[in-house]
Amino acid sequence: MPQRQFADDEATAVQEWAVGKNRNDYNAVVVNLLAALNRNLDKGIEEKVGLAGANTGNLIFVEAMKEQLDYVKEIWINPAALKDVDNPSVVIPSANFMIQGGDSLMAALIRFLENTECPVTMAGLGAQAKLDETPEELVRKLSPTQTKALKMLSERAVTIGVRGGYTAECLSILGIKNVRIIGCPSFYYDFHKRPPKHKKPSLDRMQITVTPANPLETKILEMGERHNAFWLMQMMTEHPDLALEQDAWEDAWEELLTGSFPESGLSQADIWKYMKRSARIFFTKMDWDTFYEKEDITFAFGSRFHGNMAAFRKGVPTLWIVHDARTKELTEALHLPHIDYAVWEKIKAPEELLGYCDYREYRGKYRQMQRQYTAFLEENHLSHKLPSTNVLYRMKEHLTGKRM
Repeated sequence: MPQRQFADDEATAVQEWAVGKNRNDYNAVVVNLLAALNRNLDKGIEEKVGLAGANTGNLIFVEAMKEQLDYVKEIWINPAALKDVDNPSVVIPSANFMIQGGDSLMAALIRFLENTECPVTMAGLGAQAKLDETPEELVRKLSPTQTKALKMLSERAVTIGVRGGYTAECLSILGIKNVRIIGCPSFYYDFHKRPPKHKKPSLDRMQITVTPANPLETKILEMGERHNAFWLMQMMTEHPDLALEQDAWEDAWEELLTGSFPESGLSQADIWKYMKRSARIFFTKMDWDTFYEKEDITFAFGSRFHGNMAAFRKGVPTLWIVHDARTKELTEALHLPHIDYAVWEKIKAPEELLGYCDYREYRGKYRQMQRQYTAFLEENHLSHKLPSTNVLYRMKEHLTGKRM
């Protein structure tokens, strides 16, 4: 096959890049909002969940970005932390920060932007909303602090990486157009192979994830209990402290668990026994990965996006139950198999779920989504360890032997 021929100006640009006259001199910096967790792994469950941003699923996308980037430093949102970094380009692995009542983080972001001049972006920014809530309704709930922070970020970033079309529309209402839909960084975990082939799902060893306080979520719990499924907990609303730090049932917990798991056919004491038997919660990526390597899970389902993604990344057949706008836009943007509450309500047995584990659309879009994500990293000056979509990056990699 003949080699691609470069135009004279393109060839000159490649040569100049290769000898260092026009190379990417930015140093990637990761804002890790969970950094304190690793220093406090000996603390109690409630404190560790708090340090994980109230949801241990945050670990999945933060650690994914750290694996992907060739970064020089992890920081908190503190301008002083950049003093020893030449030409920094900052990325904030992000969650559903567009949420009513999220002022403290956005206020910190404003202070950071006001006291720095470097490129800054977010990866995986999402909007927290009910399924029937329109983008206009959500935007009206945002505070002046949140709106100001997002507009300032837009001015500093080349593009903002958002979870899906819903979040992109919310930002558009605010006049922010420089967005790229990337889904979640946790989706991009192995660029050097074809899409992982997920084994055929079976009910031999199941995993569930649950978002409490809804009868349809209680249904997930009950199905998991009947089939002795592992219960991957992520938040204090699931009461991991009762499951993992208490040795005997107390009647005082009755009202607490009734509120979390309404309309249950199980007694609250039986729910607690199921917790004791099957609940797990992880505070490091290594522990999460070790669980899948050890337990050979054959099917995962539930309403927690990242609890499911942790299984999916390990090749476990996984089905998402969509319960809000954020999980809907993520599963749609990433072409992941999912069902909504209307379908879930009609399900009688877990065998019915297996047929929804159809990965044809996901596999067909896998490379396209990878290219979109890599383009996002490169246009925001974030050095990475992934195969590049940019001819200049690829030539630089080839000539220097260094991944850009």
